[in-house]
Amino acid sequence: MDTRRIVCFTFDTPADPPHPSVADRGGPAGITTMVAYLRTANTGTIAQQILARQRATLNTGIAGRGWTVARWIEDVHQSGLTIDRPGLRQALTLLASGYVDALVCGDLVDLAGSGWHPASAEVRRQLAAHMDAYGWHLITLQTGQPAIVELP
Repeated sequence: MDTRRIVCFTFDTPADPPHPSVADRGGPAGITTMVAYLRTANTGTIAQQILARQRATLNTGIAGRGWTVARWIEDVHQSGLTIDRPGLRQALTLLASGYVDALVCGDLVDLAGSGWHPASAEVRRQLAAHMDAYGWHLITLQTGQPAIVELP
């Protein structure tokens, strides 16, 4: 049985409120507390600008939904092609503890790197296994076109 709980939202513009789209497997019912995850492979000023944009997108998507962000976690100068990132490990520990219901990120590239790369598929597989083992939700907030969610 597929127990993954994935909710994606799209924005026509970053200022628009999100609306459910592409995949809703189990939906956001019961989600009250989450960890917000930000990542960039860049460093310095560029990294800070990217993280600020991601944070603004997440704040817009979270606003008015009754969700509480228990912790904001950032990975700076970290590849999305490995699950072995300090911030992501911290987020996964919180998710496994049951302290939070969901992980929210800007999009799957922020979380698992570019979909075309073979290592990205492995990261997504590992995240799906963790979701199944601990029963948490993944929420992504996409800008522009709807996301295609493929977690093996």
